[in-house]
Amino acid sequence: MISERDATQSEAKNISSASQIATSSATFDSTTPIDLEKRPITNPPSFLRTPPMPAKPSLPIE
Repeated sequence: MISERDATQSEAKNISSASQIATSSATFDSTTPIDLEKRPITNPPSFLRTPPMPAKPSLPIE
């Protein structure tokens, strides 16, 4: 049977290894260069160029 102390140590190891993995992947993401030369230039879709339509018709104020 696993003692409470062994379970706590095992849990602490899992937490520290997960934190190391998260730190290393965050470091990798922040240092990865972005090549803007190879990024394709695209025009925004037409729905982004047109103003939004009102949700309901506006009523004249009297």
